[in-house]
Amino acid sequence: MNDKIINIEQITRFLLVGLSNTVVGYLSYLMFILVLSNFEIKYDYIIAGVLSFIVGVQWAFVFNKIFVFENDKSQTTIKSQLIKSYLMYGFSGLILNNILLVIFVDICHASKYYAPIFCLLFTVPFNFFVNKYWIFK
Repeated sequence: MNDKIINIEQITRFLLVGLSNTVVGYLSYLMFILVLSNFEIKYDYIIAGVLSFIVGVQWAFVFNKIFVFENDKSQTTIKSQLIKSYLMYGFSGLILNNILLVIFVDICHASKYYAPIFCLLFTVPFNFFVNKYWIFK
């Protein structure tokens, strides 16, 4: 794939990885909840959320690297790319998404049930471009 051109195939692959990442993240969240509930931990859902976030970023990183951006000629190391990936998803998944939720729910008065969908209109393109031009450059 040409690094300078954004093509429909690459965007489609990115969206498929994102969809699979959502499923993997949610299923791992449920699995961690089930495991942690055996230990009667008060904030098990927070721990499960953090652990599923880690699993999700790993999943997205591996499949974006192999299936979407295919950058075997990268000058950066896998460790460097993974750190960048955690930083980017930490920002977009934890910070940007929550800022957008506040804007949509509190300022625009959107439903809290639909606001996450509106957030995707901003975070998905942001994630694509950061993956393409920074992580897997």
